[in-house]
Amino acid sequence: EEGAILNCYNWGEVADQTRASSSHRAYGGITGWSNILSTVENSYTTGQFTQASGSPSAEKNPVIGMADKVDDTKSVNNYSLEGIYAYNKGVVFYTGVIKTQAYMQTQNFVGDLNQKSGPYVYVAGSYPKLSWE
Repeated sequence: EEGAILNCYNWGEVADQTRASSSHRAYGGITGWSNILSTVENSYTTGQFTQASGSPSAEKNPVIGMADKVDDTKSVNNYSLEGIYAYNKGVVFYTGVIKTQAYMQTQNFVGDLNQKSGPYVYVAGSYPKLSWE
């Protein structure tokens, strides 16, 4: 249960195709679940959520699907594309800071992600990538 997700991005669709009836269902663009021992930092998501017909409702949020205890989970400098469905609308912890597609494809957004120094690089006409890609 202890872990860190640092400098991560998701451009892909987050799809619930399981139709599972489990009581512990959480879907996120970066991670489905987080707890007091978890850290999610310097990440962003543009991936939309889809759900199979007949699937039970679930907690879906752009950055972190669900948290064990919100006040204790570390979520720092995360972003999501505007318009992504959010179960906990307006809660920055779950959604990250919401940005437009146009802004997320600028050098200014790369600066937001990198803060003082970081691994993201600007790609003209696209979302930032990691420098090693």
